[in-house]
Amino acid sequence: GLPVVGAAEAAIAAATAHGSRFAVVTVWPSSMAWLYEARLRRHGVAPRCTDVAYVGTGTSVERLRADVAAGDDTLTAAVVRACRAVADAGAE
Repeated sequence: GLPVVGAAEAAIAAATAHGSRFAVVTVWPSSMAWLYEARLRRHGVAPRCTDVAYVGTGTSVERLRADVAAGDDTLTAAVVRACRAVADAGAE
């Protein structure tokens, strides 16, 4: 069979390979927190994760789709701000 790796698993592997403390910045809404919490626990890296920053403007996946489809730079700017904030707070 073919190996299958989800985006969260790949991102966690990359983050832990390049620093001892990392953060997750995601466009998903905070209603998806369970997903990140589960993945961080599963891979035993929760203590190394300094933050999970949710920059989605809504509380639903439908709202995220609408934000992305609108082509508005607001979401991109929010990701950049969140990346700077987590780095300033100690994420590598």
